[in-house]
Amino acid sequence: MDYRPDYCDRAWRWYLAALGIVIGAMAALNTSIVPRQSSISLHTDPSVHNISPALTAFVAAITLAGVVGVGLVITFLSDRSRFRLAPRPQIQPQVLLIAFLVFLMANIILAGCFAVAIVAIGLDLDSDLGAALRLAGQAFALLGAFTMGMSVLRRLTWYTREDPREIGLRAVSVGRALGWGIGGYCAAIPFAYGSAVFLNWFFRILLKRPPIPEHPIVPEVLRGDLAFAIGTILAVVVAPIVEETFFRGMLYNALRGVMGVWGASMLSGAIFAVVHPTVPAGFIPLFALGVVFGILRESTGSLVPSMVCHSINNAVVLTLAQLIY
Repeated sequence: MDYRPDYCDRAWRWYLAALGIVIGAMAALNTSIVPRQSSISLHTDPSVHNISPALTAFVAAITLAGVVGVGLVITFLSDRSRFRLAPRPQIQPQVLLIAFLVFLMANIILAGCFAVAIVAIGLDLDSDLGAALRLAGQAFALLGAFTMGMSVLRRLTWYTREDPREIGLRAVSVGRALGWGIGGYCAAIPFAYGSAVFLNWFFRILLKRPPIPEHPIVPEVLRGDLAFAIGTILAVVVAPIVEETFFRGMLYNALRGVMGVWGASMLSGAIFAVVHPTVPAGFIPLFALGVVFGILRESTGSLVPSMVCHSINNAVVLTLAQLIY
């Protein structure tokens, strides 16, 4: 059956309002809490950074990929009819919003519980083992929230007789996944990294303030080999799978059920950026990445390419941090 959301049924508006309240609270929390000062910081004077040949070559490769990305963006946007007849998801927006809210709240609660437990153990939080346990706690929190959110989705779709695979749980060939994932990352570089470089310069030179904050995971993974290994699993494997399933699979599709492709991509990308602990200064780069992830989901009908793109981005960030320090 070709299902279309019933626009006379506005129940989804209440769930969207609840989502707005939760996201607003998370944004306020992220911007009001001053993070604990780390002995490892990416805000030091660039003159003390290790500008090695490997780092120079890596940055040059990313820059070249960004140049290729500009061409990909122009080519992609030249087809103005690409999404004109794109079908809406065959699943009700309110079902997706409920599952997404469960995931979001479960992740907050589980992450808090793991953080309290680690502090209670009494380990040195600045040690390699302490950082590794904190990162492992974040990974388990994501996986636990993933399990809860997916359980709610399966339960609700069984009740509504809809197919949960409509969120994008469809396999694609390895070549297609890699091609779209790598291409999407190249397309995101001019916007995400370009805005990050500009904001870094703006905060340092014009506002006479420290550069924009990095994600808290970056200094954590640099505390030792164990922390780096756990952090890599979290950033390159766990986070892309879990976050894409919920942000692009559920949130994007819920918004896509009531608005167009670009509107859903931008709004889901904005929410994706807000819930990360780098707001407000890190909002634009993450927003750009979120928009690209949404476009990949829409263009391929699968979450796999956006997971690949997300994983590549996180791997690049960790590699840059490792090369610098």
